[in-house]
Amino acid sequence: AVTPGLGEGVPAARELGMPVLAGVMTPTDILTARTLGATALKIFPAAQAGGPDYVKALRGPFPHEPLVPVGGVDEAAARAHLAA
Repeated sequence: AVTPGLGEGVPAARELGMPVLAGVMTPTDILTARTLGATALKIFPAAQAGGPDYVKALRGPFPHEPLVPVGGVDEAAARAHLAA
């Protein structure tokens, strides 16, 4: 399941045994998503959040979280995100 945020959809999908790509923006969102059982994290909107530099900054405290940048990610930005 893909959710726009951290509402009731995350635990509901997990109860059904579904993996969840939860929408997050902040470190607090990431911690909440982890608590709710999200299996991957959708950084949205990635371009407006700071792009690859923001994703790289999140990698510091969250090196093992699966981050998926979404929103404003074109081919050039995708390469930069992968490098982050």
